[in-house]
Amino acid sequence: MLRDGTPPTSHYIKNTNSSPMRQIIQSLMLPLCISVALAMPAACGEAIKPHNDSPSVAATTATAAFVETTAKNQAVSSDLPVPELKRWEKQMIKYGKKWGPTLNPEISDQGQRQKNAYYDALYVYYRIMDYTGKTEPWLTYAGWARNAWIEERYDRPNYYMSGYHRFSLGMLEDFRRGNPTATAEQPVPGNTPLTLDDFTGIRDLGAFAQPFFFVEEYCGSCSNISRELAYSIVATVVSERAGLPRVSSNDFGTGMEPRLQTYVRWAGRHLEQWRNASYTRRGYQPDESYHYMQPFMTGLTMKALIDFYEWEVENDRDPNAYWEDPTPDGSWPTIVAALKDFCNWLYTDARVRDAGGAPKMFVGERMWDKAFGGFRYADRYTRHEGETPDVVEAAPDLNLLIAPAYAWVYKQTGDTRLRDQGDEIFAQGVRDACLKCGGKHFNQQYFYGFDYLRWRTNN
Repeated sequence: MLRDGTPPTSHYIKNTNSSPMRQIIQSLMLPLCISVALAMPAACGEAIKPHNDSPSVAATTATAAFVETTAKNQAVSSDLPVPELKRWEKQMIKYGKKWGPTLNPEISDQGQRQKNAYYDALYVYYRIMDYTGKTEPWLTYAGWARNAWIEERYDRPNYYMSGYHRFSLGMLEDFRRGNPTATAEQPVPGNTPLTLDDFTGIRDLGAFAQPFFFVEEYCGSCSNISRELAYSIVATVVSERAGLPRVSSNDFGTGMEPRLQTYVRWAGRHLEQWRNASYTRRGYQPDESYHYMQPFMTGLTMKALIDFYEWEVENDRDPNAYWEDPTPDGSWPTIVAALKDFCNWLYTDARVRDAGGAPKMFVGERMWDKAFGGFRYADRYTRHEGETPDVVEAAPDLNLLIAPAYAWVYKQTGDTRLRDQGDEIFAQGVRDACLKCGGKHFNQQYFYGFDYLRWRTNN
């Protein structure tokens, strides 16, 4: 078991909801899928609802909560220092300079370069460049990362990719900066300037790039497809940030609502299923006893919702207009309310479940394993992730994919409980992550780590 966000090859088919070959085949079937999807009813018994311009009582409440929270978060700040910040900064330089050179095509083969570029090394090195205020060697590393991932892995401009490989934030950084890895005096060979066509490609091409992929065994509202959906949300927001208009229909049978509205509703249902273990007839795992929760997957979903939320706020739109409370008791009327409750539950109350043969010594233990510095990799044994003890042991390598949501909720609400939880998750991840283990481990630490600091300090 690789407790770093990617399972062993033998687990790819179920963990990613599709083998790489199957996902490529799905990408090649786009024209056929479009024609079929237009006549297809919603999957998993979920009817796609037309968007009603007349606000309901719930919508009015959500809007009021949005306005109140937006006003409140402007005042949130903290003089409490971020724990282990100096170590995080020191390791950023040390291990950045260790793994960046491995992306050089003159010294590493394609497989090695793509392995060390996973979790968007292009984005990571741009963020380090900004944080340190130094262009080199970070821009060179970014150029190599872009070549390994965008030009080669995505087969640009075809953008053949599996759903769990859709990293788009680095593309946006490169584009917004004027394509420096392709236009510099000594550009990286193979890199050519990104255009809006590339953002159409990352949004619409490849497996799980459009809603019609999320049907039947790959049910969009089912939590076992969460990573593919989270990356689709981010890629869709990124395409808008690059300058493309919002996709006004969902291409999912009825086409009566924007694509992002469909995605955001599904993401909310994923959180509710994890929170309440409400698994029934979900996707390719019809037996609810097969289902499980992985904290780092919840972190990816929360960050996708946050990216959407912030983009809406930047454009003076109410992000809760697309939100649909998935809870039976109406306890998540807004995105902020949902993430606040979910984060506290994940840290405080989420437990290892008595399922799949997990050892009794682990059953009932908190998912946050303070003694070993991280969230457990999964909340139960499962044939899809493995049936060995490390499945339910701590995986601090993944902490910093989860911590940013805590800082963001703290920024929105001023709840110091979430700040303190987030600080502990962040600090333990900085101390215990195995950054010497590979470039992917390094990228996991810094992919969203800068966002943690930004929201935690409100700066």
